[in-house]
Amino acid sequence: MDVEISAHIRDAAARLGAGVPHALKVVAGQLSDDPDMGQASGRPGVLTVSVDGDLFEDCLSSTVGYVREHARIDVRYVKPSRSTDAVERKRCGHHRSGT
Repeated sequence: MDVEISAHIRDAAARLGAGVPHALKVVAGQLSDDPDMGQASGRPGVLTVSVDGDLFEDCLSSTVGYVREHARIDVRYVKPSRSTDAVERKRCGHHRSGT
């Protein structure tokens, strides 16, 4: 299944931390294989997948929202997870080590 990530979503990911674009690519690959892996977001038709920032270098935990259509997935947003605190946001992209 084709996963589309627009330029403004890629830019938003980069602003969240140097490792977030890579994490987004990994999620896109997983969505291509399993488009129903997300959970309901509370927004009509939008599913979400959580990204554990500890699994990627220079990446804070985030949420990826997407819409599944017949033959493609459209990533609609990437944003910090609600559980992400201000300290983690400040550290992301600086000297935080990942696994």
